[in-house]
Amino acid sequence: MASQFSTAFSEDSTVGLQKFRSLSVSGSKMNGATLEWTNVNFGIKDKKVLIDCTGMVRPGELTAVLGPSGSGKSTLMNVLGGRQSLRGNGRTFDGEISFNGKVQDPLNFRSHIAYVMQDDHLTATATPREILEMSARLRMHDQSEAEVKALVTDLLDSLQLTSCENTVVGNDVIRGISGGERKRTSVGMELISKPQMIFLDEPLSGLDSYAAVTTMKVLKDLARSGVAVMVTVHQPSSEIYSMFDNILVISSGRMVYLGPTTDLETFIEDTAHKECPSDSNPADFVLSELQTAPMEEIERLAATYKKRAEAEIMPRIEESRAKGVQAPPLKAMSRPASMSLQMKELFLRDARDMI
Repeated sequence: MASQFSTAFSEDSTVGLQKFRSLSVSGSKMNGATLEWTNVNFGIKDKKVLIDCTGMVRPGELTAVLGPSGSGKSTLMNVLGGRQSLRGNGRTFDGEISFNGKVQDPLNFRSHIAYVMQDDHLTATATPREILEMSARLRMHDQSEAEVKALVTDLLDSLQLTSCENTVVGNDVIRGISGGERKRTSVGMELISKPQMIFLDEPLSGLDSYAAVTTMKVLKDLARSGVAVMVTVHQPSSEIYSMFDNILVISSGRMVYLGPTTDLETFIEDTAHKECPSDSNPADFVLSELQTAPMEEIERLAATYKKRAEAEIMPRIEESRAKGVQAPPLKAMSRPASMSLQMKELFLRDARDMI
C-alpha cells in the first residue's frame, strides 16, 4: 500500500509540475540551466571559506550538498547563486562561474535561480492560496487575475497543497498548516517565476519523517520537470538519500566528492580506504568520518577529487563554455512590479495580519 501511494504521489506531482511549467509566463516557457564553477576560492579577511572548488549541476538532476557544520555548504550555495558579495569589506574571490556555459558574475543570473531559505517567513494569517496569489501578482503583473488564479491552482495541486489551500499558515499562537506544508508553500512562492534552477537551504530541518519524504518527492519531481535542484541536507535518511541523483560533499571549504549517489560508497572504499557499514547509509558514514578526519586527510581527499574532476568534469565544462561564448546576454526573468501594485499588495497583507 505504501509503495502504491508513493508511486501515485510521484506520478500526480510530476504531471502537475509539467502542466504548471507549460503555462505561459510573459509569453515564454522556461527551461532548466546548467551551472558550472572552476577553481573557485572565496575568503573573508584572513579566513579561507572555499578552496579550489570545481563542479557542475545540470537540468533534470537533484543534487544533495553534504558536509559537517561550518564546512562551507551554505557559502558555496550563496556564492554560486549570486547571494554573496564576492569583493569588498575584506572579501576575496577568484575562479570562474558560468551559467549555461557563459562565464559571468553570478549577480547576472541571480534572478534565474530560486532560493528557498531555511527559515519560512510566511504571513501567519494568510493561507497558501493567498500567499501564492500575492507572489504571482507581484511577479506576473502582466497576467490577468484569471490567469494568476489558474496558475496558482495548478501549482497548489502539484505541491500537494490543495487540501490546505484555504487554511491559515499559523504560528506559535495560531494553529495552522503543518511544517511540511509550510515548506512546500515557500517552495511554491519561488516557483511562481518559473526559475531555471532552484537552491534550498536545509528544507527538511524540523520536519518529521513523513513531511520530509513528502517534501523530497516534490523536489524530485521538480527536477524531473527539467530544472536543476540543489539541496543542503543534514543526515538524510536512507529513503531520502536514495532520491538524490548526485551528491556533493564539502569539508573545511574543500570539495571532496561530486558524483552519482550510487558511486559514493565506492568512493569511500577506494579513496578513504574504509568500508561503509551495512547498517549505515553512505551519507551518514562519510559525514561521521569527515567530522573527525585530520586536515591532512581532508586535503588528500580534496586532491583526489580534483584529479577526478579534471578528468571527468572539466571536459564537460569546457564543452559547455565553448558553446556559451556565443550565447546572448541573459534577460531578467521579469520587470519589477509597479510601486502602486507593491503598496496595494503589502497593504492587503498587513490589513489581513491585523484582523
